[in-house]
Amino acid sequence: MNKTSFVSKISNQQSYYSPDVWSKVERELDKKRKRRILLFFLFSILLMTSIGLGSFYFSQKNNASTQQSDIKKQNIEDPTNDIPKP
Repeated sequence: MNKTSFVSKISNQQSYYSPDVWSKVERELDKKRKRRILLFFLFSILLMTSIGLGSFYFSQKNNASTQQSDIKKQNIEDPTNDIPKP
């Protein structure tokens, strides 16, 4: 079968489905599209929240380690800081 005969057979085809069937098909497609948009929206919120919390956690962790290293440096520079003052 060559391409032109196939195309001519398809173009001469008529739909045997009623308009009610097509409206139901369109409704189902719209439901799937809305569900896909909702899932994309929820995934985006989850991703942004994860990035925000992760950056906050690691910045706090990095800040705490920086403070500890500053305290150690201060003790090395001035060892009298370890001696309690009366």
